[in-house]
Amino acid sequence: MANPTYTAADVDAIAQPRESYSKDFAELKRLLRSRGLLEKDPKRYLLKFIEPFVMIAVATAMLIGFSNFGLQLLSVPFFVIGFVRAGFMMHDTGHRQVFPKPRANELVGLIYGNVILGSSISSWRERHNEHHAHTN
Repeated sequence: MANPTYTAADVDAIAQPRESYSKDFAELKRLLRSRGLLEKDPKRYLLKFIEPFVMIAVATAMLIGFSNFGLQLLSVPFFVIGFVRAGFMMHDTGHRQVFPKPRANELVGLIYGNVILGSSISSWRERHNEHHAHTN
């Protein structure tokens, strides 16, 4: 049997009213906040702050230290992990979820985004917020 095809009218007919989603979300957010799960705690990020720098430093040392191309290739996973972790830091600071003060998040976001990754944190934030506004 083929999958049924739905139109926007079909979806509108079975969808819950928008107000119920807002009410459910507000209730969930209240519950999470009451349990302290939305508190910003920079100490939790200590390892996450350091890890990208360590991984990129190890990769750079391997790249410079080894003259054999095959051994230099071993630096690639360290570069990849370092840059991906820097991307996560840019993401989290872009959402301003690391530090209680927005300015501290912006500064750390600039370091990881603009300096390490060569990406604009402000441009990323603009596009990423749009992504959250219009998800799949």
